[in-house]
Amino acid sequence: MLSIIAVSVPYFFWVERLTLAKATDALNSEAELVAAQVKGHIEQLRNDVLTVSRMPPLKEIVRSTRNGGAEPPDGATEAQWREQVEIIFSSIVAARPDYAQMRYIGLADDGLELVRVDQSEDGSIRVTGEADLQPKASQPYFRDSLTLAPGEVYFSDITLNVDFGQTEADNPMLRAVTPVADSAGQTEGLLVINAHFGRVVREILQRIPPSRELYIVTEAGDYVRRSASGRVDDLVLAGAGNGLPPHLSRSIAADGDGVHGASTHVYDDGVVSTVRFAPEVARSVGIVVVLSQPRALLLKEVSEARRSAILLALGLIPVMALVAFLISRWLTAPLLRLATALRRGTPGNEAVNLPTDRPDEIGEVARALETLIDRRRRIEATQAATLARLQSILDNTVDAMVTVDTAGIIRSFNNGASKVFGYSPGEIIGRGIDTLMVDPAASGPGVRDDSGDNPGDNPGDDRRGGTRLLRGPDRKGVLRELREQDARTKDGRIIPVEFTVSAVQTDDGDILSCIIREISERKRLEAEISAHAEALERSNTELEEFAYIASHDLKEPLRAISNHTQFLAEDHGHKLDEDGHRRIARLKELCARADRLISQLLHFSRLGRDALKFEQVDLRALAEEIRADLAETLAANNAEVRIAPDLPTVRGDRSRLTSLIYNLVVNGLKYNDQEAPLVEIGVRQDGAEPAGRVALFVRDNGIGIAPEFHDTVFKIFKRLNSEKAYGPGTGVGLSFARRIVERHGGHLSFESAPGVGTTFFFDLQGSTP
Repeated sequence: MLSIIAVSVPYFFWVERLTLAKATDALNSEAELVAAQVKGHIEQLRNDVLTVSRMPPLKEIVRSTRNGGAEPPDGATEAQWREQVEIIFSSIVAARPDYAQMRYIGLADDGLELVRVDQSEDGSIRVTGEADLQPKASQPYFRDSLTLAPGEVYFSDITLNVDFGQTEADNPMLRAVTPVADSAGQTEGLLVINAHFGRVVREILQRIPPSRELYIVTEAGDYVRRSASGRVDDLVLAGAGNGLPPHLSRSIAADGDGVHGASTHVYDDGVVSTVRFAPEVARSVGIVVVLSQPRALLLKEVSEARRSAILLALGLIPVMALVAFLISRWLTAPLLRLATALRRGTPGNEAVNLPTDRPDEIGEVARALETLIDRRRRIEATQAATLARLQSILDNTVDAMVTVDTAGIIRSFNNGASKVFGYSPGEIIGRGIDTLMVDPAASGPGVRDDSGDNPGDNPGDDRRGGTRLLRGPDRKGVLRELREQDARTKDGRIIPVEFTVSAVQTDDGDILSCIIREISERKRLEAEISAHAEALERSNTELEEFAYIASHDLKEPLRAISNHTQFLAEDHGHKLDEDGHRRIARLKELCARADRLISQLLHFSRLGRDALKFEQVDLRALAEEIRADLAETLAANNAEVRIAPDLPTVRGDRSRLTSLIYNLVVNGLKYNDQEAPLVEIGVRQDGAEPAGRVALFVRDNGIGIAPEFHDTVFKIFKRLNSEKAYGPGTGVGLSFARRIVERHGGHLSFESAPGVGTTFFFDLQGSTP
């Protein structure tokens, strides 16, 4: 039935569209035929008015009037020309029953009629005497026609005829007007033909066999209607109160103002075909032929066929249902027997009685089921072995593994948990997790949560044991988060543990899997490390204080020794020989060197004591200042300090960073045996620096550092070269640099080779927005 519906519905819609298309083609053809007939009458009217306007008598009337009633050279009078024109008009009107009047109107005397011939309803012809001729200059068609060129035709709107100032209520006229020109092309008068438009249209409609509703509509909205039964109504003028039906008006409006062929408009209540045309005249009265037929009438045969098909389908439904039921029973009976045999079967290795010996599709299904059953048994055996191995691994895991349901009740407890807490699985399974975990919110260590008689009595109340003890203080949970907490053993001891919790979905609901590890030993070691760290911190502080005090107090006796040496040289120098003076000079040098060492030691101790003043430091500007300070030294030694343009802004103590870079630059210039010493300051681009920090380097082309001295180069007061070779020094520059970098949270290292040079690497905190 679904297949029939799927085929029939599109088929009926296709037939409906096809029928509708053929019907609209027929409507268009009929509308074009009617339009051709109406257009023929309109073109006949146009041709008649043009033909008559070119006849000589019309032109001679005006000329003879200008010459006093006679026209040379033949001397014909105005009366004779008027008589000829009257004969012409009478002949044409007699041949055209639809023409009501033919008139020749002059331009003088307020548009006075020169010749007028009328045709009455019974077909009699009457020539109007000169006394009854009327002025027509006030009529719209007269004024509009004055602008016409010779050969142009003007069609007026269809209006009621006005004669001697009286409007004839049931006599609407269509007027065709063309100018009558002399040989020079000057307009001498207007030729006017009044036609019964309604009579013309009615005669055309009466000749067409009745089939559907038909309208002939002018551009102004005048129309003649013929009903589907063949009755033709009188001409209805626009504004008379009986307008066109709305769907016809919409169709005409949809066509626009252009002149074109047939157009089809399909609406829910009908199909409309329109043909718009206009004669080739200066001022056209546009005409539309409209054919309309109800949609239901067009699609009557299709609707009847559809109704018959639906009734036939409704009659077939019970029959097809019965046939389908019988066929399904015949097909499903063996399957039902097969299902019964499967339900009676038992799991395990017991055989299930399936009809595998049948040669038909049922046998195929039975054999497939037997294969599935064998496969399931193998899978179950594999799963049992896997579960046994997993249970063995679980029981032998060092860490405690405990599973808890959402109510906080312990559901499993491995051997590792038994070793940590002292409970056997039989003792603890079924009890609340608060038996093991100490409540962080309790009033003191080891205090149990006594808000309920049994943590498992009310699983929905998270306050009574439950999973509250597995959550942090903010109660957001600790899934997959390592957390430390106190736990309680069977003998009441409180031990520190760390644990993680994972949510696991099972067929019996969600459970929480907890991996717990005792960290008592780690806590003890952490406490020892913390104590050692505090002691080391105190020792370093005391050592810095001692260095500060010692260096400060040593200056006084050293200054006294230097002064007494000076006094000795001044007061008793004449008693000393050359060796004595040399020893006194040496003693002064040693005192000065000791003073420098003590000053450097004092400065070194302050590096660890003074608070750093962190600020934004532009390293490029700082390096430029150092290079400016060393300008004389650089010029004297033909040396260069090269600064990278991309040196960043960092966060640090400006004075300490100045000392750091100054020491490294001076160190590179001092220990250099090149003709053009070079020191470079730049940014390291290998990406090895930690996040938020900037890696920098200071590179020189000096003598380098031998590998055996790499471990001692940062030791305070350690000099690798003699003062004679590279000048005096205390050996604390690199120690200062390393201490400054460490105070800024960084690390100072270097790469060097003898004769190649040395590159110092260090990192600083990057600039913050």
